[in-house]
Amino acid sequence: MLAQRGYRVIAVSGRPEHETYLRELGAAEVLTPDGLGLGSRPLEAVRFGGVIDNVGGPLLAGLIRHVALWGNVAAIGNAAAPAFDATVYPFILRGVSLLGASSANCQMDSRTKIWNRLGTDLKPPTLDRIVSRTVGLADVLSACGTLMNRTALGRVLVDCR
Repeated sequence: MLAQRGYRVIAVSGRPEHETYLRELGAAEVLTPDGLGLGSRPLEAVRFGGVIDNVGGPLLAGLIRHVALWGNVAAIGNAAAPAFDATVYPFILRGVSLLGASSANCQMDSRTKIWNRLGTDLKPPTLDRIVSRTVGLADVLSACGTLMNRTALGRVLVDCR
């Protein structure tokens, strides 16, 4: 979605064998977390205009240190850890904003607008590649196993009918 809107996307994955897949989805570059070379200083060289992070923990802290002036960091998950150790320097010296996502508390009018845009101008052009399989409610637990074991590729769509 970001590449479609003109942004240069760097995808980060702990599974380098998925590089081709991630490039097909729009990533210009694919790196592993270690391959990012994030450093450990309280403030590092600017490398990213913004970040969407679903990992949390040390990766989130490292990425924040590289965000450009007035950049935004959206924390949308905690796959690695719910806590992160960071300094205030990116926030007070670069004006970086840390944004959270609370979809459960999103007002219905905003939710409707977002879903409508996801079906029109924000619709991922590679949606058929993102959803790797569809499961019924009875198969959710087995699908979770592949996610927890890190053997899944793409997203699993749950058919609630």
